[in-house]
Amino acid sequence: MTHSTSVPIKRIRRMRRTANMRDLVREHDFKLADLIHPIFIEETLTEAVPISTMPGISRIPETMLADEIHTLYKLGVRYVMPFGISHTKDEIGSDTWNDNGLLARMVKTIKAACPDMMVIPDICFCEYTTHGHCGVYHDEHVLNDETLELLVKQSVTAAKAGADMLAPSAMMDGQVKRTTGQPNIFVLK
Repeated sequence: MTHSTSVPIKRIRRMRRTANMRDLVREHDFKLADLIHPIFIEETLTEAVPISTMPGISRIPETMLADEIHTLYKLGVRYVMPFGISHTKDEIGSDTWNDNGLLARMVKTIKAACPDMMVIPDICFCEYTTHGHCGVYHDEHVLNDETLELLVKQSVTAAKAGADMLAPSAMMDGQVKRTTGQPNIFVLK
């Protein structure tokens, strides 16, 4: 049996041809600064209450929010998503567009405690309504268009309070389009 040394071996190096391709396919890692940390803030609590379904996460009193932000920042967390648990509930979640309501206070407290922390508040009504739905509820239905108007108000309030980004989680058809079409949402700092 003879072996030919004249047949070249073709080595396809397509995965290493350009810097962008190498960046795409190489091994990556992540750190705390790459994650968004949820924070659940409840108005009337006096001490933190663990959330059994989320090990390591607790509902914290509003009075402990600034300390929690300092701790998270020291650990390397750079993004937080505050979820308000309001005790000022009504049928339409009006506390969320009150400039002195829980949503605005959370954002202001976080930014005052640590201006570099990126604040991405949850834009939804479920924890601000008496019925627990994500919008205006009537005759066993969530009313989409009526809810959109209120979500815009909530978004404007969050932006005015200092939110860096919004997390539109109410699941209303057209929420993102309706919200981003508002010039008052993009407040320059």
